[in-house]
Amino acid sequence: MICLSFNPCSFDIIIGLYTLIHLPRSEQLLMLKKISLWLKPGGLALVNFSKEDTEADVIEEWLGREEGWMFWSGYGADNMPRLIQQVDGLEVVVGELRPEDEGSANVESYWVILRKIPTH
Repeated sequence: MICLSFNPCSFDIIIGLYTLIHLPRSEQLLMLKKISLWLKPGGLALVNFSKEDTEADVIEEWLGREEGWMFWSGYGADNMPRLIQQVDGLEVVVGELRPEDEGSANVESYWVILRKIPTH
């Protein structure tokens, strides 16, 4: 996904569910910059980030399969609002920790709705 390229102001809405968390942290910020570039002024993005600050978490045999592995990374819910503020043109409309399913606090993600700040 980091190699994707679109014209500036191409989208009203961008949704990235359970995607950015599988990029290294530095690439997550690069994707946010791309999202800001791709959104039309006033456009929205819905993405989620890891709750915990973790540089790299790898499971070598994802879902019990030797040929599959899974990678997670993130700055954590405490750090993401400040980092998002550093991305030109984006503001957090909503940011909250939510369990993966109702009644389960075992796994939480930091969900954000971002808005491309209109230029005047």
